[in-house]
Amino acid sequence: MQAVLALAAALVAAASTFDGGRAFRDLSDLVSIGARASHSEGARRARTLIGERLRQAGFTAREDAFQPGLANVIGERRGASDDLVLVVTHFDSRTTPAANESASGPALLLELARSLSGADLGATVWLVFLDGHELEHAGSRALAARMEREGTLARIRALLVIERVGDTDLRLETSVLASRRLLALARSPVLDPIARAHFDGDHLAFVRKGVREILPLGDPRFGPGDPPGAWTHTPADDLRHVSAASLVRAGELVRRIVLEVANDSRVDLHAPP
Repeated sequence: MQAVLALAAALVAAASTFDGGRAFRDLSDLVSIGARASHSEGARRARTLIGERLRQAGFTAREDAFQPGLANVIGERRGASDDLVLVVTHFDSRTTPAANESASGPALLLELARSLSGADLGATVWLVFLDGHELEHAGSRALAARMEREGTLARIRALLVIERVGDTDLRLETSVLASRRLLALARSPVLDPIARAHFDGDHLAFVRKGVREILPLGDPRFGPGDPPGAWTHTPADDLRHVSAASLVRAGELVRRIVLEVANDSRVDLHAPP
């Protein structure tokens, strides 16, 4: 009996690993929509695709409208407690194809949803796909304000913000505002061990509301030259310059952090950073 249980556990673990091929197909499908600027038909189609694939992965999914024509997509998988682990990215784009800028993050989160399908979760996980990133971070500001009003902001164990994780030459960095606890969990060959940047991003709306357990993750340089790199917000941000291997490296890191934080009942939500 013990051997059978061990085999079953191994099969579940194998089925729950991060699949770069599936993630890359999600990325390609988002790129194939075309322009995904906020308020556009492309953004609406992206929201529909994201919601459908979250549900296929066993998450509940809802659109959270915050302005006419703008809506975040929130996928939820309930855990044993009401504490929250949020993994956040954005799907709107300034230019097209925007393979790295605004399709790599959603692709990572969609595959993360699938990879968590067989996992026990101590805390509830939200996968959040933001609209209005290119409109002065309208989606993250709206979500942070809503969570403050509803009293859910105080339940956040960790907030991971993911963007630009498909670069074939992936080297992740984080913000100087990153939590020391989360940085300690995030040790990885793909992550620069020193938090150097103080960049404007979707994490700031939550920081301004008092959330301290944050970990922004992204590659600030995309293409030749100094950050942000020659390919950022240009037509060169296409499928040639992103890879499934990079999605795997980033995705496995994010998955490990999510599981460790979600299942650590010792996390004190009110401890100093």
